[in-house]
Amino acid sequence: MLSVQGSNGATERVFQALGAGGAQVHTLRSPLSGSEDFGLLATAAECPSVFWFFGGTEPSSWEGADPAGEQPPTVHGNHSPFFAPVADPALCNGVTHLLDAAAEWLDSV
Repeated sequence: MLSVQGSNGATERVFQALGAGGAQVHTLRSPLSGSEDFGLLATAAECPSVFWFFGGTEPSSWEGADPAGEQPPTVHGNHSPFFAPVADPALCNGVTHLLDAAAEWLDSV
């Protein structure tokens, strides 16, 4: 499962590319507050940006969760000391999703 947020139409474009690549994409009900400076980098580079999360936890930790709702307490974020992604398939999925999104933008160059 992927959660996507961004701006300037870039979100919709990446959302479509990830979905076309076979990802199960979900939007978050509200933006996440965080300490990432990712948005500042994109603004300084004057380029569109999209920040997304992809599932790297054991799928059973999401059982019974509302797909469009809040993250269950059994799923720990990447800044948590309890964050422990399942390497396979998380690494493969992450690279695949990144390539799907990049290909969408490279096709228009």
